[in-house]
Amino acid sequence: ALALSPDDSVKCLGLVALAFSPVWLVIWSIGSSFVLRHADRITWGWFAPGVTTVLIDCLGQQQGVWRFPPAFLSGIGSGYLKLDIFLVYMVSTFAVTGTGAVIL
Repeated sequence: ALALSPDDSVKCLGLVALAFSPVWLVIWSIGSSFVLRHADRITWGWFAPGVTTVLIDCLGQQQGVWRFPPAFLSGIGSGYLKLDIFLVYMVSTFAVTGTGAVIL
């Protein structure tokens, strides 16, 4: 429903949710027992690099290294911290951390 909304900002959030769902499903179906036993380690292994990546992105925007076109953002955010960008970086970091943890 989110991806089919006529509002572009809602579509952005829907696409992030749509991309996240299969990642979580794969990680959970392959390694659910591992994920439950090591949730604290996986959380820190995901959260610390994810937040660092978001902060580096905000710094890059502030320094004028890159910009994201407003048409592709939901408009929800504060200063250089945009919800869409935060979600994309956190989801991609989770995908790497989660699959790496399950594989190892």
